[in-house]
Amino acid sequence: MKEVLINPPNLLFVPAHALPVFSFVKSVMTIHDIGFKRHPQHYSIWQRIYYSFVHWWGTIRAKQIIVPSVFTQKELTKLYHLSKDKIKVIPLGYDQENYFVRRDRNEMEAILAQYKVKIPYFLYVGRLEKKKNIKGLIQAYEQLIINHQSSIIPSLVLVGQPGYGYSEIENKIKKNKNIISLGYFQDQYLTILYNLAEALIFPSFYEGFGIPVLEAMACGCPVLASQAASIPEVGGQAALYFNPHDINEITRLMEKIIKDQELKKDLSAKGLAQVKNFSWEKCAEKTLKVLLNT
Repeated sequence: MKEVLINPPNLLFVPAHALPVFSFVKSVMTIHDIGFKRHPQHYSIWQRIYYSFVHWWGTIRAKQIIVPSVFTQKELTKLYHLSKDKIKVIPLGYDQENYFVRRDRNEMEAILAQYKVKIPYFLYVGRLEKKKNIKGLIQAYEQLIINHQSSIIPSLVLVGQPGYGYSEIENKIKKNKNIISLGYFQDQYLTILYNLAEALIFPSFYEGFGIPVLEAMACGCPVLASQAASIPEVGGQAALYFNPHDINEITRLMEKIIKDQELKKDLSAKGLAQVKNFSWEKCAEKTLKVLLNT
């Protein structure tokens, strides 16, 4: 803030969502999503106040707004009455150096054993919070266990830090011995989890994009995801989709993945093709073009 006031740039780019309040330099900003407006119950009162202000101020002050999906562009035009010309859609990318199909299975299994993760398992990656529908995911998983009491069911591995509403699901996680919560995981280990998982389950109610979907696909991991918000833009035809409010539907798709190995292979191949449409290089090139033309 101080630097912008003392030495104002010709153009200020803020790749998040909060423009300086006391600076009136020409600016471009990124708004990733406006979930706080669609699902206020999934945010604390302070989060709602903060996001309401910074998004309102940004939509007024920014010359151009970058969003990661057509979905978010439509949301901004509806809820802030902005012209589409002011909003540029630039999809995000993923770390290609870390997320790829690995062949050293024995080495990967040995590393996971250190974290007490055994194959097979389903995987979730993201913050453990209300808007990510963790509670619904656990309910679907518990139903899967009930449906197959005599069978070996993959465990459920959760990767991510606690967020708003975590207290509501913490006890459920602790009481189920088949649920493993690993917290934050570094990229070099997270890629192993993707490579060996039965599937990534991405049950969010609302997303502006969904980078874990790309990371999973890049590792050849099948994806089961919400038919909600921007997620189908990211997954395309390479994922199986469910209604995030329908617990039984989530359970059915988990059962389908367990039983159908050919389906898993098909989703893996489609995912590897789909992920080629995304990269940080493409994102950077398009962003630079917006900045130069603003």
